Order: sequence, then structure tokens, then C-alpha cells
Amino acid sequence: MKLNDMICGFSVESAYESKELGGTLWGLRHETTGAPLYWLDNGAENKVFSVAFKTVPWNDTGVFHILEHSVLCGSEKYPVKEPFLDLIKSSMNTFLNAMTFQDKTMYPVASRNEKDFLNLVSVYLDAVFQPAITENRSIFLQEGTRIDFEEEAPEFNGVVYNEMKGACASLNTKLMNETERLLFPESPYGYISGGDPAAIPSLTYEAFLEAYRTFYHPSNCVFYLDGAVPVEKVLPMIADYLSAYEKSDTAHEIPLQRPLGNVKATVPYEIGEEESPEKKTCVAVGKTAGVDTDRTRMFALEIIRSYLFGSNDAPIKRAVLETGLAEDVTFYIYDGIYQPFTVLVLRNTEEAHKETLLKAVKEAARQTLEAGVDPSELAAEIDSLELNLKELEEPQGVDRAIDLAAAVFFGAPPETYLEYDPMLADLRSKVNTSYFTDLIKEFFIDGENLAEVTLVPDPSLGKRASEAEQQRLDAKLASMDEAALAVEKARFEAFRTWQDTPDSDEQKATLPTLSVSDVPASPTPFFTEEKMENGRSADFHPAHTSGISYVRMYFDCGDLPFDSLPALSFIRELLGQLPTKQHSVRELERASKRCTGWIDYGVFTAITGDAPAIRCRLNVGFSALPHKLPEAIALVSEILTETLFTEKAKVKDILTQQRDRLYRSICGSGSRYAGLRALAASNAEAAADDLAEGLGYYRWLKAFEADFDARFDAFAAQVSTLLARICVSARLSISETADHFHSDIFGAYAAFPQGEASKTEAISAAFPEHRRSEAFLVPGSVSFAALGTDFRSLGYTYRGEMRVLGNLLTFGYLWDEIRVRGGAYGCGCVFSGADTLRFHSYRDPSPLNSLDVYKNAADWLREFCGESAPIDNYVISAVAAADPLRSPSDRGFAADGLKLQGKTEADRVRLHREALAADKESLLALAPLLRAAAERGSICVIGCREALADLPEPWTVEEL
Repeated sequence: MKLNDMICGFSVESAYESKELGGTLWGLRHETTGAPLYWLDNGAENKVFSVAFKTVPWNDTGVFHILEHSVLCGSEKYPVKEPFLDLIKSSMNTFLNAMTFQDKTMYPVASRNEKDFLNLVSVYLDAVFQPAITENRSIFLQEGTRIDFEEEAPEFNGVVYNEMKGACASLNTKLMNETERLLFPESPYGYISGGDPAAIPSLTYEAFLEAYRTFYHPSNCVFYLDGAVPVEKVLPMIADYLSAYEKSDTAHEIPLQRPLGNVKATVPYEIGEEESPEKKTCVAVGKTAGVDTDRTRMFALEIIRSYLFGSNDAPIKRAVLETGLAEDVTFYIYDGIYQPFTVLVLRNTEEAHKETLLKAVKEAARQTLEAGVDPSELAAEIDSLELNLKELEEPQGVDRAIDLAAAVFFGAPPETYLEYDPMLADLRSKVNTSYFTDLIKEFFIDGENLAEVTLVPDPSLGKRASEAEQQRLDAKLASMDEAALAVEKARFEAFRTWQDTPDSDEQKATLPTLSVSDVPASPTPFFTEEKMENGRSADFHPAHTSGISYVRMYFDCGDLPFDSLPALSFIRELLGQLPTKQHSVRELERASKRCTGWIDYGVFTAITGDAPAIRCRLNVGFSALPHKLPEAIALVSEILTETLFTEKAKVKDILTQQRDRLYRSICGSGSRYAGLRALAASNAEAAADDLAEGLGYYRWLKAFEADFDARFDAFAAQVSTLLARICVSARLSISETADHFHSDIFGAYAAFPQGEASKTEAISAAFPEHRRSEAFLVPGSVSFAALGTDFRSLGYTYRGEMRVLGNLLTFGYLWDEIRVRGGAYGCGCVFSGADTLRFHSYRDPSPLNSLDVYKNAADWLREFCGESAPIDNYVISAVAAADPLRSPSDRGFAADGLKLQGKTEADRVRLHREALAADKESLLALAPLLRAAAERGSICVIGCREALADLPEPWTVEEL
């Protein structure tokens, strides 16, 4: 390819050589439609394709979100009901999804396998340019909203409708939605792009189709390719679809919101009916921040955020916490949209305290400026930022697709968001100027053009919201005469018939597929070399890391009491957030930014061969440039061995913040916590994880907070003793992932006291070992339902074919019954190497129905295995999912995890090959396991009171 070439109707307009990107960014343009196409030719094995449309909302109906779902439900060339699902079942993809943003909709796919990649591109091109939605109203009814007439009382239902009922129930989402409404009254950013559940049912099929015709046009899109893409095959595929279009001059501009002065609103949000509203008010103060293409300004605000709010000892956060009037304060920068904005959030306060708190914020900012901002600290912030920006996560090509689409749609050069070096150099040039202090003054002192939202707790809001939903439904039904109602019911019946009619063999045969022979015989290997020095070993994982070293330290906790796990987990939140014998928190923060990109702390648990017991490690990881390794190791050692846990007020602040964050996570992502809790009744590893990060941990945090003064001294003594016992050289093992091994990491052994090795390898677990049924009540209108069990007690051990069965149940049986028919946003069946089986649903309007679906899985499997349908597609995708694309850091961590679990590369290969060899006979042999799990498994549902109103005995119900 060279400049001015004409290839399949595309002219080659530019070639941007970039050392930072590791290749050439080619710019092409389709001559007829004007559609731009960019290809980053960097030789990466992972091949990425994306097509993005500029989609600018004009109301709250979520039309573009519904379109995103719907166009992937069949097309002219691939007339099956759910080609997206069929690809999930049968592909080796490293990314397969679609995303609705506030101002664009994207359809990216990626795969390391060329044949698979071309299959994905073919299906996605047909989906967006020739979707079945124009001929089939049932797709709109399924993915958007409809009235279900099959129940005793009609009700609204739909995948996006239920998804957004769950999303909009989140406190964080509510804060942002209401802030944007107030901040952008004349801008598309003032609408809820995903859809407001109150407005979604008002979207008509006709308006839905008109939005598609208007916005899904090549003149309104950008194509992106990344990696070792066979462009000679992809460009003709794209050109074939574009040949049906002429150029459109319709522009979908995003106007800048003009300054409106200071505006305020008070809005209720839902809490539990039995929950006290005391100290539950939240305040958000938003401010527009310029235009997103000013990257220096956006990242300067990120540096200011870190400087002023990065820890509880940062200037503004400390000032707010010291008032005792709010539990937390955070500052967010929302970019990636044309007109970005910032939001200051005060959490868990009273409305009466709002003005006092806002004055405290302003005064802390003023004092910071009076004291002076140290240029060396800003330089350290920029160094840390640079290291983090260089640590690309996978699939990095998809992230570049998102960033490039934003630049093109905002009229900026395509590389604007892809390269960081120019922006970092610009930031460094401003360190010794007034640039950063001027921004602090603008955003925290001047007080101009602010949108202030006060969210007040309302225990009755959930009930009123349900009543309002019923009123909207009643009004819609009342607006129809008999003839219109008959039409609506007939459409619903046709919709159900469509849903219940399987794709024909002829329709299925249209889809491009892989064969099992296309799958590698073994998984991508983990490379580990053992390095020795002075009788101590280190594991080295060679990888291309762009000169960054990723170090992991693991401290054996095998002889700890099982009930110490919550305290050990909470220690993770305290490390680096409390002073040490030598340094304050601010000094530790500065030291961390000088020598590392990040430091994280975790608790690693893995089941042993002798149940009930677990291996447990306190793990500490960090990233650093090689010449900073000794400094980073010394810093980590100081934090682990010299932290002062006697700072009572600071511990209380962190405890309260952690309890609040975990509560919000449980409410928003309850399927994970429900699944863990269900398994914790019978599995040692799950019981440990539940205590370390799940509902058991939340209960511990809540109890500690409620009795903090009485328990603090004992806790401080306990954690000091725990760390002194654990963080010693005799219990330490280390690993490094890097371009080259650096012997400086052996310094970690000398950095810690010698101590004593653990007397045992495993912690004896304590769990009920009986079936239990639990429900945890949270605000909102959707739920999360899980059923799980340890299957060793049923006579089974984990095998590769279980991966295939989990895949089959998730994307076959559960998808049809829970997502498609039930309207839940997600569902799954997971078999794990800890010898567990877990069913779960996500944002589920009918959790008790989902539990019945789980219990009938064995019957469905027997029926399925009696049919002629092949399972090759499920085998392929299950094997691919078990060998995901990983960043170098993640690959090294996964290799460490394999070793810590007591497993080997040979075990990975065995499971891979067992999955490849799976057939219906081997899957059918697992039907008794599914039946036994249904009868003996434990149940946990996290959800709303309405959905859990009629629970049978012997359920236990608890309000979180």
C-alpha cells in the first residue's frame, strides 16, 4: 500500500509513521460515500475490525442502545435470529461486542485466527448494513420494549428495558444522569443515551427504523483496522456493502452547551423500605471542562484529581473528612465526549450540611494554592501517569478503535487519542508555570457555571416508581381502541411464535463457521524460567513489556485462622493509606508516584486436594521501570512492615468508604456476589472468597463499623500481629514479568525480616456444608439469582468437557429461557477448577423463575443430546474462552496463579484437550450432576423486595 493508491474504491490519503504506536497508521477514504477507514499496520497477532456510527440522541428513549442490540439479531445474508449469539458460541474471538456511547455506537470484533476474523467481519458488516429489523418488528419487541400479554396482568418487558431499569437504579448512574441533565439542557449529552425506563416504552417501531436509516449510513461512520489484518481480503468485503450507497451530506453536529450560570436541583433516589435515610444524601457538583480534543487540559485535570483527592490524606479529601459531615468525597473527569465535564461528589451526608462541605472544599483548594504546589510533586504525578498510559491492556486494538472514532467524529486528527508523548511533553513544559494552579482556581474556587444536584434518600421511591410504571402501562392500554389493542396482541403472539420457532437448518447453514480442526491442539503456553541467587528462587515470565517490569510478591498465610480472612482482606485497603514509622501518607504517595506506576494488594485463595482447606497468599504487585526496582521494593517493604494501624480516625474513614463501595457494587453487580455466596455453603475456596470480598466480607465490615470504638484496639493489634507474622522472607516467593530478568528483585528477600515459614500449607476451612436458601434485599427493580454447589461431594472432579457444558447451557438453554423469554440482561452457567458449578442471572426481572430454569437444566440437556444438533461450535468457543488474550502483566499473574494452585502446564493442556474431545456422550454423562446440583445446591438471590415477596420456607431473608 502506498499514498494515492486506489484500492476497491478507497483512496489512500495518508500514512502516519509512529514509533509510539509501533507501526503506520494508514488513512483511506471511500470515494463514493466519503467513509473514512484507518488501519494501524503494527503486525500485532490480534486482528481488530470496527465500524462506528456517530449517533446523537434527541430524547431519552434509548433508540441507539436498542438499535445496537437489534441489528445483531439477524440480517439479509445471515437470516438467523441471533447471529451475535451464534458467533459467541462458535468463534475464537478475543473481542465480540457492540457498545452504545453518549455520542456514538460501535461494532468491534477481534480474533487471533484469520479465518475466524474474516467470519466475524462478514457477519458484522451484514448486520449493520443489511439488518433484519427493517422487515421484522419482533426484534424490536424483544430487544427494546413490549407489552407482555401472556401473564394474568400485562406488563412491560424487553432486554434493554430491563437492563436500564437495573442501570438507572445505581446510585452512581443516578448521580451522573441527573448531573448531565442539569449541566446540558441544550445538548444531546443531557439525555440518557442508554434509555430512561420511563421513556423507553414511548419509542415506536417507526421512529426506531427512522433512526436507523438516518444514522447508519457510511457517510456517518468510520472504519478501523488494527494488527496483521489481511486488508486485501477485508477491503473488498467493506466496498461491496458501500456500493449500495451514495454520499450523504447530513451532518449530525454536537453543539457546545453555552454557560448557564449556576443551576441546582434536588432529586430523590431509592433506598430500602426499611433502610434509615440518615446520612444518605449525596451531592454532585458538575462543571463543563472545555473540549475533549484538548488532551493536555484533560490529563492535567487527572493530575489535579490525583493530587487533591488521591488518598484520604490528599488536601481536599482530608478537609472534607475532618468535618465529620460526609463519609467520602471524590472527583471525576468524564471525557471521551465532545464536551467533557467534571463532577465533585460528596457522599453520605445530610442536606443541611451541603453548604458547609462545599465551603470546606473551596477553602482547602485556597489553602493549597497559598501553600504552593510543589513542581517536583507535579513532575512525579506526570511520571506515574506516563507509566500507566504505557501499560496497555488487551485487547488494546479495541481501545484504539474507540479512541480513533472519537477523534474523527470530533474533527481532530485520527492520532489525537492514540499517542501520549506530545501531551506528556506539553504537561511537563507547564510544571513551572501557573497552568495547574489556574485550573485548581477555575474548578474549585471561582464557583462559576456549576450544576449542583442533591440526591436525597427516599424509602418509598421504589413503590412509587412501580406505581408510575403501572400507570404508564395503563395509560398506554387505555389509549388503544379495541382494534388497536387487537393489533397489539396479535403482534405479541407473532413475536412469541417467532421466539419459539427455531432457526431452520437452511438458515443456520448460512453462518460462516470454524471447525474443531481450526483450534490449536494446546493452549497458548505460559513461559516461566526459574532464576536462582544465594539459594533463593524467583520465577521469570519473559514478555514484551515495553521496558516495564511487573513484580509480584506472595506471602504464605497457610497457618492463619479461617476467620481472620476478613481482617486480612481489609488490610489491603489500609496499606499505603496509613502512615508508617518513617513517612506520612502524603510522603508515601509521593514516593509511590516517583518509583512505580501502581501498587496493588490482594488475597489469593485456591482450593487444595484435601477439602475442606485452602491455600492462601497475601500478594503485592507493582509496576516499575527497571532502574527503580530497588526503590520500589524498599517502599513496599516499609508499607508492609512499618504501617501504623493505630490511626483510629483514618481507619474509620477507610472502613466506612469500603463498606459503602462494596454495598454499591453488590447492588449493581449482584450476580457475582450471589454466586459466590451460594457456593460458599459447600466449597472451601468460595467460603474464603466470600469472607475476603463477598457478602461475608460486607457483613464483617458492617458489623465492625457498627461497633467500631469497642473493636478497634483489638483489630489494630490483630492486623499488626498478622502482618508481622506473614510479611517475612521465610514466607515470600517472587516473580517478574519483563523484557529481561532483573536480579534486583532478589533484593526483596533481604528487604523483609527473616521470620518463620508457615507451619502448614493450607488453612482449614469452616463452612456449613448443607443446602441453604438466602435472599438479600437491595433497592432497585431487578434482581440477581444464583444456584451453586461443590460437585466433589457428588462424586465428580473438574474436567475439560465441563467447560463445554457450561458454554452450551449459557448460550443455549439459559440464554433462551432467561434472557430472551425472561428479559434478564444476562445469565450463565460456570464450572470451575475449584470443583464448583454455579448458575447465575444478571439484572433479572423474575429471579424465582430463573431458579426453576436452573433446576430443569438436566432435562433440557437430555433432550438436546437426543437431537441431531452438533456441538462443535460450543467446543470451539469454550476452548477459546479458556485461553483469552492477556496483557503481559496478566499473563505473568496467571502463570503465578497456576503454580500457587498446585497445577502445571500439563494440567492446562489436559483440560484443553479434554474440551476439544467433548462430545454429546461425555456431556450427557454430566446430566446426573446437574440434577443433583438442582436438588442439593444452595441458592442466593440479591434483589428487590417486590420480586422476593413470596419466598417459600426455609428461606432466610436479610436487608443489606
